[in-house]
Amino acid sequence: MRLPGALVAQGDQLACFDSLDSTMEEARRRFAPGLVNRIWIVADAQTAGRGRQGRAWVSPPGNLHMTLLLPTSTPMRDQPKLGFAVGVALARAAESVLPPSASVRLKWPNDLLVDGAKTAGLLLEGLGQGAAVAIGMGVNIVAHPPKTPYPATHLGALAGSITRDTVFDRLAGALAEELHMFADGSGFPVTRQRWLARAAHRGRRIAVRQSNERQQDGRREDGSIEGTFVDIDDDGRLLLDTAGGPVRIAAGDVFPLDK
Repeated sequence: MRLPGALVAQGDQLACFDSLDSTMEEARRRFAPGLVNRIWIVADAQTAGRGRQGRAWVSPPGNLHMTLLLPTSTPMRDQPKLGFAVGVALARAAESVLPPSASVRLKWPNDLLVDGAKTAGLLLEGLGQGAAVAIGMGVNIVAHPPKTPYPATHLGALAGSITRDTVFDRLAGALAEELHMFADGSGFPVTRQRWLARAAHRGRRIAVRQSNERQQDGRREDGSIEGTFVDIDDDGRLLLDTAGGPVRIAAGDVFPLDK
């Protein structure tokens, strides 16, 4: 595996492992105050990969398991918005290796869907009181987990011989460009539009399952909120039009209701 030459020229580093507990944990171990250069951490397999809310992430060899350790001057309040730039990069990488007929979409807040099935996810955590962020990404390339709450697939099932190295190369280049765009003065407004152009379920009825949230109009018996996905706001919150009026949601799991 190699790092694209443009990133090497910028001083980026690449750390590859046969196996790790978690690339996110390795990013934590490598972080130090005063970190200057980005570090791309990739593992053939993870023994304790994790996703959002501490969920296990199945990490077999052949899939892409990586974390970008990113020094940043983005204020802590705005750092979660970087996840939308990462989502666009994941979509671009998938689009570059899949046939044009494949439907590549982004499911709020952090999943990549191909033909309606989850193919990748991301996790973003701050380090050093906002001095850096660890951006974890998992892309299903040769396999996907069975019996998931949401349909899942892998890139190889849709386009044949796709390699981890190729996906890493495309993703690293796209992510560097999207992060540069975010940081060069354009900020979230441009990223938001680029994300919305690929948004899954926009304009459709969805259910959003939340945890530890106050009761709100539109809540279903299973504790989720039902309504029409209208937009995301300037803070990346999902805007839902419910029977009780508009609702802004900061976190949750989206499930489509329209068939």
